[in-house]
Amino acid sequence: MDVLSVHVERDAKQNGNLWSPVTYHEGSTRGLAGVDKVEAFVLDLDDVGLDAVRERLNGLAYVAYSTWSFCGTSGVHVVVPLAEAVDVWEWESVWDACFDFFGRVGDSVCRDASRIFYRPQHASGAPHFVEVGEGDRLDLSKLNVTRPRYATQQRRTSRPTQRRRGGEPAFLSEAWWNEPADLSRFEGKSEREALEMFYDEWQVIKAKMKADGLLE
Repeated sequence: MDVLSVHVERDAKQNGNLWSPVTYHEGSTRGLAGVDKVEAFVLDLDDVGLDAVRERLNGLAYVAYSTWSFCGTSGVHVVVPLAEAVDVWEWESVWDACFDFFGRVGDSVCRDASRIFYRPQHASGAPHFVEVGEGDRLDLSKLNVTRPRYATQQRRTSRPTQRRRGGEPAFLSEAWWNEPADLSRFEGKSEREALEMFYDEWQVIKAKMKADGLLE
């Protein structure tokens, strides 16, 4: 969070430094399949200003900063650290709950756990700001988080050879595949957008299977 409290002047946006609110599996490269945990919720407020979520930020720790495209009101990133890091295969459900909590404002592309962001930066003479809020990290237990259908029924043991004794992952069950699925998230999406969403969800499932030792 400290690196986000300093706004740097630069000649061009593309020269800026990037950051991401996640940790990666050891040896992995950037991308959804390599993400291990997500540690903060990020709001990208391109069409509204900080005042749109200020009431919800009361009592929370956060860093809000103007982006390169800041125009005096809109063009703001708000970073809210989580009380507990979230496993990547649960992130979309957690993101939905956080998005609801903050009034469903901001760019929904931030739902992608592998998304990267520019650190605070501005052109010479451009308006800019950083605002640091003191308070608690966002407690997910107080939000309405719906556990994803492909979450495991029980965490695996530390020994891969014993991973199924405590209950195998839900997505290995025939009943899971036969259960009616809620596809409302694809409503209004183009074929390409739907395929991209399918691909991202499959990457999350693969990451979960690797973490459980079911894939190399």
